[in-house]
Parts: sequence; C-alpha cells; structure tokens
Amino acid sequence: MNCLSGLPVEAFNIQLLQEVALSIESDNDLRSFMLTSPRINAAVNWGRHGIWRRRFLDAYDASDVTDFKTSYRTRQRLLNPCPSYWDDRPSYWDDLRDLIRESNAKYNTENLVVGKNLRLLTKYATATDLPKCIFGSALKGQRTYISAICVCLSHTAFDMHHLRDDFSFETSRTQLCRNQVAAPIFQGQYQQLVHTPWLLNSVIWWRNHLLPSDACAGLQNQYRDLPVCERIGPWDGHISQELEMLCSFWQGSSICLRGRSRRRYTSVLFNNNGFHKLEIHPSSSNRPERFAKLFADIIDSPPPRSQSTSRFLPLQGTLMENRLTIVEGRLYALEPQYRIPGWRRLVMISFVELYEDNYDEDSVFISEACVLPGGHLMFGRWWAWPDDGNRETRRSGPFLFWRLPPQVLDRVTAPSSR
Repeated sequence: MNCLSGLPVEAFNIQLLQEVALSIESDNDLRSFMLTSPRINAAVNWGRHGIWRRRFLDAYDASDVTDFKTSYRTRQRLLNPCPSYWDDRPSYWDDLRDLIRESNAKYNTENLVVGKNLRLLTKYATATDLPKCIFGSALKGQRTYISAICVCLSHTAFDMHHLRDDFSFETSRTQLCRNQVAAPIFQGQYQQLVHTPWLLNSVIWWRNHLLPSDACAGLQNQYRDLPVCERIGPWDGHISQELEMLCSFWQGSSICLRGRSRRRYTSVLFNNNGFHKLEIHPSSSNRPERFAKLFADIIDSPPPRSQSTSRFLPLQGTLMENRLTIVEGRLYALEPQYRIPGWRRLVMISFVELYEDNYDEDSVFISEACVLPGGHLMFGRWWAWPDDGNRETRRSGPFLFWRLPPQVLDRVTAPSSR
C-alpha cells in the first residue's frame, strides 16, 4: 500500500482504486485491501459488477452468469478442497458441473489442450481422491450425480503417478468382469441413461493398466513412452448437445477376459507391443449397412423418429490390432445426464473382410461404448458374436480409446510407424 501512503484515500478516484485492486493477484491480499477503508471497499464493488466481472473473466472461460462477484467467490473455493465439500453441499458439485459445461479450451502450439476452466478443474480433481469420495458413505443419494461429474473429469485420472486406494481397483475389476446383461453401460428406456458407476469403475481399471500400479501389469511402459500430446487429454471447445461426427483418429487398447470361475478372471491384453489404431469416418450414403438387423437387436427398440434422441450418424472405418479389421457402426445422441450435455452411445461391429461383401464369421465382434462429453474419450465393452453363453469360453472385455490431436495424425496413423 505504499502508493497510498501519505495521502488520504479520498484523494484517489474510483477508477484508480479499481486498477490497483485488479493488479492484486491473491484473493487474501484483495480482501485485506478492501478492509483498508470503506471507500476502497466501495470502489471495488462500484458499478454494476465492480471489478468482479474482469476478475471473473481473467480466471474463467466466458459464461452467462449475472452475479460475477458471487460466482467468482464460490468457484474460488474449489481451489481449496476439503472433506466438507462432500457432505450435503450439492452447490459445490453444481459449480464443477457448470465449469465443465462452460469450458472452452483450445489446442496450444505444443498440441496440448489448455483453458481457464480446465486449469481449475484439473487442479481440483488432482487434489482430491474423487473415487474414494464417491465410494464413501457420506454421499448418500448424490453418488450417481457426482459419478457423472467425475467421469467427465476422468482424463485427469491418467495424469496421476500413483494410486491412493488399491481397494478401488478390486471393486472395478469385479464390475468389469460382468457381462453386458449383469453390468450394462446404458440403462433405462431406449438405452438413454448412462450407467455412470460402470464408467467410473472403467476409469479406475484403465488407470491401473496404464499408470504405475502394484495392482496389475499392463501397458504402463508403452503409455509412459508416448509423447505427452498423444496421451489421454481433455476435450477442446464447448461441449455441445448437437450430434456431430467424432474425431477420425483414435488409439487405445482392449482386454480379453476369460472366465475360470464365477469370481476369478484372467485378463489378457491385446497387442502388447503397442496400442490399437481406430479410424472412423461418416458412412457413405450409398453403402447399406450389412448388419442392419444385428444393430436393431443390439439397440433394442429405438425411440420414435419424432424424438431428437432417435437421431444417429452411421459410420465406417478400420481398426488396426494384430490385423486390419473393418468397422461399421452408429453414433447415437443421448439425453443430457444431470444437465451435462454431449453424451453419446456408440455401437460398432468389427470383422475381417475376406473379399468384397464376404467376411470371416469367426472374426465378428460387437462393441458398445459411451463417448464422454466433448468427444475425446470413450469407454466400452466388446464381445464375440454370436455369444455361446458359456462363461468358460466367452470372449469379451472392456476397451478404451482416446482421440489423437490433429497435428500428430500424419505421424501416428501409419501402421508402419511403430
């Protein structure tokens, strides 16, 4: 406050006092400055929004809030997470949800997605043990709602270098070993409700397989050797409910679970030397779906055409595993989940084509996945078709794919590049 020493506060006009307040970075220092005198406090809050509009927009992506002062102070509390956030305080989770919906991050020159809201969300998510929070007993009826928020932030789980709770992996393994009937990814009429607890367990499962972990062996070395821009990252731009085609190029992995007993499974990672490459594009309008009836059986009574949620986009592409596989599928729009838009249901059928319009029947696999809001990450399950119903011989398992940034596609999509 040396600039004010020797002169009464009344000697400075409101605009100058506001500029001084805006130059103060720390919120604690700003509060101390406001307590200096009633005139300074009035200057900080002078006008329709005082300095709070500029301070809010400097810290967060643009939004449609009307009370910038309250919104700024409320969101800043997220920077200091503590257990009291989880006890009967739904407003804090609403703030996290709003930060997700309003995020408008962009790719930078290093092919990384950065944004103001994402910076705060990442800091919050990595400072708290969200899975432990959700599986705790204090949340009561909020578990599913909070699970949806945490699933949207699941990319942050793959930035952590250690696990806080090994029990969570045992729980996730039990859930993911179940088939699509016992543990569905989607529920409700017309499969419009995302089963977020399954997705959260999938996040924990894959975090153990991709990051250093004592719980299991997986692709830790391969994932560690990936350039940072090719690892799992957040979404860019705004999350939209409008149905649009996904990014063309993805990479990921899948696991085959083989039953030995009702409670014990052995996981076998496919393609241990690297990751799968998935390339998808809009399906040609003049190419009929050769598996239309099978799609109808999987989808199970699509909703009436008059409903916007009945819209889907046909797609086709290739999947590079140990061999080149043809992919055909449909991308469905889902209702917003807990007022978070942008969820998608992806149904795909993959097969090895022997020659034109003929395929290897033993190579047919069905996949169902939930594409997270933002279209950057999908968690799903695959199973062999037809399913013989025998737990001992059934071939199925979870899979994970994440999109690749546009700037690195030329280098990573060629099969000979690895």
